[in-house]
Amino acid sequence: MTPLNWQEPSQKNNPSHLGLILRQSPSNKFGFILGIVGGAAVSLLLVGLVVGYVAGKSLIGGLAVGQAQPIAQVPNVPAAPAPTPPPVGPVPAIDPKTDRIRGDLSKAKVALIEYSDFECPFCQRHFPTTQQVVSTYGDKVAFVYRDFPLSFHPNAQKEAEAGRCIFELGGNKAFWKYHDYVFDKTTSGGTGFPLDQLPVAAKDAGVNVTKFQSCLDSGKYAKTVADEMDAGTFAGVSGTPGNIILDLKTQKSQLISGAVPFSSFKSAIDSILGDTAAAAPTNGGARTIKMTAELWKFTPNVIEAKQGEQITLEITSVSGTHGFSVPALGIKETVIQGNTVTVTLPTDKTGTFDFACSIQCGSGHNDMKGQIIIES
Repeated sequence: MTPLNWQEPSQKNNPSHLGLILRQSPSNKFGFILGIVGGAAVSLLLVGLVVGYVAGKSLIGGLAVGQAQPIAQVPNVPAAPAPTPPPVGPVPAIDPKTDRIRGDLSKAKVALIEYSDFECPFCQRHFPTTQQVVSTYGDKVAFVYRDFPLSFHPNAQKEAEAGRCIFELGGNKAFWKYHDYVFDKTTSGGTGFPLDQLPVAAKDAGVNVTKFQSCLDSGKYAKTVADEMDAGTFAGVSGTPGNIILDLKTQKSQLISGAVPFSSFKSAIDSILGDTAAAAPTNGGARTIKMTAELWKFTPNVIEAKQGEQITLEITSVSGTHGFSVPALGIKETVIQGNTVTVTLPTDKTGTFDFACSIQCGSGHNDMKGQIIIES
């Protein structure tokens, strides 16, 4: 509705009644008085008519007094069509020459492809879950890491390029050492892995630090990382961690977004392998699960098993001395820094059993907790 621009009437072009009377002869006092009275009466009458008219328009048309204004006619414009969602393309094929793969792709039936960001706190939280998938399914599942550095994580791009440089210089094994090192050492809360520590991570991975720094400084893998992220976006990934469960036989895929529990992956993978595949032993009737204990967490912190399954826990202390206690299963061990303790997990009864650090020498030990889930 277009507002009216009200203007005061010009005194030159619209003289009032009083102005006309004052310009008459002042000697005619009686006429002068009659003129004033008559003019006032006429003015009051006109004001009354105007107020009445405006008030009537207000009641009829819903306009406030003093705001009577023309109503703009709005044409009937058809609503704009909803935007078409971007196309979701196929998952890029796994290439052993360029992809970072944990596991034996030639034996695997399923691939877990994770589009990830080294600085993402949810990816760090997701890290133990991917380890659990690898330890649970063995050669049946291959884990593939792909870069998806988010723009609001300032270190993520360079951390991704660093991973590419280490893969070039040291191969697949070196990359996975770097991958685990960064996620292990990244401070909690998602503050990121310091860029000045990337040479330290490269040294830990076993590559030449000078060649690594030269590769990183050159930016030679910046486009490779960007292209991989674009391909992930085209395949439907919109955030990290973006997980794709791929049936390597049929090439059918399922997208699982976010740091979801192990059970979500188990359901998707089992639907491909078969209902009993997760419980099947991966080492001739037995299964070994590797765990780490450090300040201040167990990794993984959720262990799932089937009743009667033969499971051995290998618990290695990365930093500090810790206890591993499962009261309901009669387990109580001490793990000294740098050492590994082997524990046979009893699976004769089903249920959810809590485990925790049994050493109370530091407040951080109170946060070292987890669960063992044994299903029938």
